[in-house]
Amino acid sequence: MVAVAVLVMAACGSGSAKERTSPVPTSATTTAVTSGSSTTTATAAPAQTVAPTPAQGAARAQGPPFATTPTSVAGTGSPALLSAVRVGAQPGFDRVVFDFTDHVPGYQISYVGRPVLEDASGRQVEVAGAAVLKVRMAPASGVDLSSAGARSTYSGPDRFRPPGTKVVQELARAGDFEGVLTWVVGTSTTAAFRVTTLSSPPRLVVDIRSG
Repeated sequence: MVAVAVLVMAACGSGSAKERTSPVPTSATTTAVTSGSSTTTATAAPAQTVAPTPAQGAARAQGPPFATTPTSVAGTGSPALLSAVRVGAQPGFDRVVFDFTDHVPGYQISYVGRPVLEDASGRQVEVAGAAVLKVRMAPASGVDLSSAGARSTYSGPDRFRPPGTKVVQELARAGDFEGVLTWVVGTSTTAAFRVTTLSSPPRLVVDIRSG
């Protein structure tokens, strides 16, 4: 079983919000944290600012509506390999981004009750916040098992509390087992969310309404 962790940054944002991101369109100030398939803690990278283009801003405006209902898409093929996890505040929502090296996996995203149990140990996963948004991705992993010997594609802490976000309180890894990668997002309330996927790099983006 492999522990995964977090890269604090937000993808593909816009506007003048403060965000933590890497190669993502947003006009926010971001701080990156590289995460991985071990329980060792990674260090934060320097903050950086990324400005959106008009086309990116338009794409964001045309995103799906916010709701609290579960959302899912089936995944097929080889496991998508996680490379980063990023979080940042945007105008009206907090953004959580999962970066992958090759393609975006299938996903199931919904609010769940406590206790949250880790795959497959069954250990309880604590996460700050009044509500828990579970992000289950499959087939996906933070470790590449396709060649001889396991190669981590994601290294760093398996949990963190991003500063500056309004609704997101904490993120924690809740499993990386047999092609199923799970993270939970602790939120201050059962806020509406929306899910989009992006490319270059492949990203699964979860926006959680904050205002």
